[in-house]
Amino acid sequence: MILRASILFFALLIPSSLFAAEQIVVPTDPVIIFTANKTSPVLGEPVVLTWKATSATRCESAGEWGFGASKEIEGSETVAPTKKIWYSSDGTSRAQTLYPYVLTCYNHERRVTKSVTLTVDSIKSFLTLSAPYKSIKQGDVVTLTWSTNNADRCTASD
Repeated sequence: MILRASILFFALLIPSSLFAAEQIVVPTDPVIIFTANKTSPVLGEPVVLTWKATSATRCESAGEWGFGASKEIEGSETVAPTKKIWYSSDGTSRAQTLYPYVLTCYNHERRVTKSVTLTVDSIKSFLTLSAPYKSIKQGDVVTLTWSTNNADRCTASD
């Protein structure tokens, strides 16, 4: 009885870290920052989605950019909502106006989901025009690129 009590007393004086073969680390919930450079674009207008996850081991997409596609822990992507028509059972149709982009990030079995929903105006028009160089010399050939929506025609001058 004295021997058992002295072993117990000895065990209580030794730090528990000496007995642990490995330390148990409890995973924390991932933290996601997920934004869009604009949330009310017109149909077809480019939108830049940007995200960064901390305490995450992997991320996946859902919603408008596909379900279950692997996404980097940190990144950005340009999307452009396209016209989608929904038909109800009575045959009436309406254009989609809400475009949700969903990002779920995991840390072992823990997960956090964030989303950005674009509210699209399919009536307004937009025009983007770009050139590959900021400046050129007179006589150089340059290819201009443009895109628009809701336009019947485009004209250029000079």
